[in-house]
Amino acid sequence: MTERDWETDFDGVHGYYLNRCGKCELLFHGHKHRMLCRVCSPEGQMERMVAPVRDALDPVKRNIDLGEDQ
Repeated sequence: MTERDWETDFDGVHGYYLNRCGKCELLFHGHKHRMLCRVCSPEGQMERMVAPVRDALDPVKRNIDLGEDQ
């Protein structure tokens, strides 16, 4: 599995086809009607923009002691 694959499509009957992305022309797995890989899709582009901010704000990833007992 690669970052280009649509893991959420794998549960369906038509979800594990090998497709060629219409933008980057690389192969990816997903629904048989997918035209773009996850990296080239608007959803994938948004996730890559949001992920660094989300990770920076995550206290666990920042290793911050919140004073909570576990």
